[in-house]
Amino acid sequence: MKKLFYGVALAVTLVACNKEISRHQIAVIYPSFNGQKAVYADHTQDSIILLTFDSYRSIVYGADDWFTLDPVMKDMEVKYSYDNMYRFVIPVEMDVNATGSSRTARVDINNYGVDWNQTVSTGFHQYGWLDVSRPMPVYMTSEDNQQRKALFELKDSATQVADSIEFRTEKAWTLTSKQNLVTMDKTSGEGGEEYTMVKLSLLPNLTDKECMDTLLLQSSGVTTPIYVKQAAAKKKE
Repeated sequence: MKKLFYGVALAVTLVACNKEISRHQIAVIYPSFNGQKAVYADHTQDSIILLTFDSYRSIVYGADDWFTLDPVMKDMEVKYSYDNMYRFVIPVEMDVNATGSSRTARVDINNYGVDWNQTVSTGFHQYGWLDVSRPMPVYMTSEDNQQRKALFELKDSATQVADSIEFRTEKAWTLTSKQNLVTMDKTSGEGGEEYTMVKLSLLPNLTDKECMDTLLLQSSGVTTPIYVKQAAAKKKE
């Protein structure tokens, strides 16, 4: 699905190149040229920063209705000048990704005129899970590599009685235990830029079977499960 947008932005004066052909240039300086910025499921606002000597237009690929360049822009009426390069900051809006799978939006941007048409590409890769730094994610790749999922799993010994998880969310969060085998020192918070550590308490596993508790981290409508597995007790010889 393609979406066509046009834009207007503030001009800044830069040094022009010596050759006329070099002056009709376009460059993405954020997030990256011909690359992607990875963001988490609750990340909804970002931007693209573009430098060009000419008007530009952008086309979004593969994003359905979850990714937009907002506000919708129009043709800019600026006379080309090889003494001026224009800096565009294009706001990006993304829906929260509650699908559980990753998804990617590619943005092609070209400057245009009667004789000039050069294209650069950038994009955003939005994970289907929240930003959990402990435990580290184990990626499970499906048939489509872009739709990969992540597994978060702590593996504790039978005698281990303490552990911890760390994560960051952009808005308020809650943490619940599904099997009630683990006690947490925090069960909710406000979110923000800093990572949150939650200390976990367990009882020793005296059985001959592995125990598992599922912690559900929820924020902005996204649920990311974190599995805490406690090994079976060793049999006495």
